[in-house]
Amino acid sequence: MKSNLATLGALATVVMLGIGGCGVMGKADAPITLRIAPVFPAAGKIDSRSVAVAAVDAVGEAAKSRYAYVDPARPGEINQAKSLFWEQPPPHVVERALVAGLRTRFASVTGPEVAAPADIRVLAMLDRFEELSAEPGQAVIAFEATVIDHGKVARTGKWCASAPFAGPGPSDRARAFEVALIAAVTAFAQDLATGAPARSDGSC
Repeated sequence: MKSNLATLGALATVVMLGIGGCGVMGKADAPITLRIAPVFPAAGKIDSRSVAVAAVDAVGEAAKSRYAYVDPARPGEINQAKSLFWEQPPPHVVERALVAGLRTRFASVTGPEVAAPADIRVLAMLDRFEELSAEPGQAVIAFEATVIDHGKVARTGKWCASAPFAGPGPSDRARAFEVALIAAVTAFAQDLATGAPARSDGSC
């Protein structure tokens, strides 16, 4: 009887150690929050017209705070990282960037939080805000915009940009998205200020 009890005790100890080991080996990565803080340099002549940026809408996974990526082997699938998150949802990040970028070109620019009349109204839809997991990986951002000038549609188009990762870390990814966002928004602001023909950029 004592022998059987000793055997059962030993088995229980082995099982508990095994469960503990599984807990350590199967531990999920700690969540990492990524921050984007684009800075737009001054851009010469300032247009006297006022601009109002509406709340940016988004398509699918681009609307969510969880980090999205696409495997080139399966381009039709958008995946979500388990432990990477954006500090703010991508539509809000793009909205803030549009306001900041347009302020380098126009005298008065307001976001959706300020209900002010304006000469120009910008309506944007975020299509892509994702990693392309090629080698090297890159950040891809694309948005469509409709510009309303004094109550009439003045232009519609698509602006996009991509930037490679300088390394494999989360900070490298955040910086690449920052670079791509600056490039796309700067191109939009320049086109709007100079009256360049509307784009329909399908390159990314």
